[in-house]
Amino acid sequence: MTAVPPTMRASLSAPVAALRGEARSLLSLRVWWILVIPPVVVAVCTAAVTVPGMRSLSDMVQTGPADGVAVAALVGAGVSVFVAALFAALCAATYTGTGFRYGTLTTTFAITPRRDRVLGAQFVVAVAVGIGYVLVTELVAVASLAVFGGADFVFDTTLLSVLALGVVIAAAWAAIGAGLVLATAAPVAATVGIVVWCLLGELVAGAILGSAISQFLPVGATMGALVNLASDTAADSLAPWPAATVALLVWAAIAVASGWLITRARDIT
Repeated sequence: MTAVPPTMRASLSAPVAALRGEARSLLSLRVWWILVIPPVVVAVCTAAVTVPGMRSLSDMVQTGPADGVAVAALVGAGVSVFVAALFAALCAATYTGTGFRYGTLTTTFAITPRRDRVLGAQFVVAVAVGIGYVLVTELVAVASLAVFGGADFVFDTTLLSVLALGVVIAAAWAAIGAGLVLATAAPVAATVGIVVWCLLGELVAGAILGSAISQFLPVGATMGALVNLASDTAADSLAPWPAATVALLVWAAIAVASGWLITRARDIT
């Protein structure tokens, strides 16, 4: 068997060591498991509310309980994915901001001279957080829908598509959260800014810019991707699929590039 050259071993071990260090930094924070609780609770509550509600509605319009549960499954999955993505962004922002908050980023850059290696590891861990959050939330959501839906619940290809899209959405939002903190070097402001933007900021931006532009902003793009993928009839007020997903990925790329380049050039002492 051919031996691996020492230089190649060193080039491979350094990024792995950086990833291990960032993973330990994340796991040392209690916030990573605290912030996963709200999406899980929302997943259960959404299933508990939407399944009986859509069953009653389907009885009223005489379409059959299975149709009502199918709609409830898509609504429950979509809401769960959206909430999981938001909290993934908050967790990624909090984790990435620890280096600024406690002044450990200076030491990290001193130990690891190549900033690109550290930044790459941080973004990988942040995206992994997003994927982990949404997978746990989706698992709970599907289990809850199966419990409340009973024999009427069907795991079809449309639901699978929404869940798969959820992984992409959560990863993108986690990257946005990490990128904003690195770009601003203000963890608290960036974290609060994410919440304010999702709850109010995009509504204000939409009123100013108009729906033609606001539907491609991060929240609008997320909603458009989920709704128009799950629905047979496209919602004209939301960004179409798959353009909405592309728009969200562009926002994530902008956040990552901004955070990476600014932190790479920043004087951190």
